[in-house]
Amino acid sequence: MSSPGRLRELVCTLDGAPTTAASLPDDELERLHAPLGEGPVRWVVATVDHTLGVLRARPDADALAPWPHMRALAEHVLAEAIERCVASEPTTPDERLAERAFADDIVARDIPLGRVVDTMRMMQHAWLDALVSRAVELGGAADVPALTHVVTQTVDGWVGAFISAIDAERRRAFQSEHARRRAMVRSLVAGEAVDDQVASSVLGVPVESWHLASTIGAPPGATMTPRAVDAVADALQRAVGTTRSVRHATGSGEVWLWVTTDGPVRVESLDALRFDDTLLVGIGEAHPGRAGFRRSHLKSLAALAVSRGERRRRGALYRDVALRALLLQDPERAMWFAETVLQDLSADTDEMAELRETVRVFFDTRTRIAPAADRLFIHRNTLVSRLEKAERLMGHRLIERTTATQAALEVRASEPFIAARAQADS
Repeated sequence: MSSPGRLRELVCTLDGAPTTAASLPDDELERLHAPLGEGPVRWVVATVDHTLGVLRARPDADALAPWPHMRALAEHVLAEAIERCVASEPTTPDERLAERAFADDIVARDIPLGRVVDTMRMMQHAWLDALVSRAVELGGAADVPALTHVVTQTVDGWVGAFISAIDAERRRAFQSEHARRRAMVRSLVAGEAVDDQVASSVLGVPVESWHLASTIGAPPGATMTPRAVDAVADALQRAVGTTRSVRHATGSGEVWLWVTTDGPVRVESLDALRFDDTLLVGIGEAHPGRAGFRRSHLKSLAALAVSRGERRRRGALYRDVALRALLLQDPERAMWFAETVLQDLSADTDEMAELRETVRVFFDTRTRIAPAADRLFIHRNTLVSRLEKAERLMGHRLIERTTATQAALEVRASEPFIAARAQADS
């Protein structure tokens, strides 16, 4: 059976080497130093550093999350749990701190409450693992139930504080203009019947005009600052000559953006837009009216999805990846199609990859031998030899099934193809 004295001894042995300074205010740090000492406080900061690093590296990490606030709050919660191991006295979580850290962001972006709770539980498990490992190292396996009780009870209290703060914020936001705008965007994207005049009034742009949509995201582990998102919006507005826009931050860490113009517009290339290279941007095509608002948005989502799958730098324009986006709506069946058309040329070997690239370049140069050979930096005879080998592997001549072969090569060049194949083989 564990005792408060044994838990105190365990806490006093904790220490760490944090890579960042503590996010807690100075007065709270001073208060914690008295019962805990400097070593345990360093351990709290280092453990939170590691935990948030793991969370941010997850493929589904929220790039828009207020990570600095999360760090400060996580340090506060973990320090409270450690302090309770020493004092063994229950404390009441500060609902105001929970509200300042998260509630407004969670409600503003419609983040599911379950996702918030899951994040808290993941941190709880990581902290418990670290404490239990230390207890076992010191021969204190009997302390594990007490540690589990203290940490779980502390996190439970904070989960309750979050729920209360979020509920209060939702009640305040229910009647707000922000909530009306978000609801209108969701209705338009879902294709629901909406009155144009009402939609224009709520969104602040003429819905009957032309709309060019973009979806802004970030690679796994990266974050998006408001300034970086503003830079994309400003660049897109300058490119098409407008100041009218609609912005919608999602609970999954993406930002949906529409710029509204009086007529059709076109972005020539991503290079023409100046924005942070750590972001990924999918840009649709301009379309008019309510249907165009939705259509351009869906195209921007597809462009971003292809960019993520192929790990493209900066993102993509829909018109440049339209075929691939269409083919990869169903990756598994796209895989079947590619394997049927390419046959042995679809194999995962360096030689087959080289042959596929040769055929792709041959089609890109309008099936002209000399330009294709020049682009590949090989002799014309070498190019002809490779093309003949590719035809033997596929079982048909390239000119006989040009469209199907090009489509299959588009699928095969995309990373989702590999993921679908791995899933099919498992």
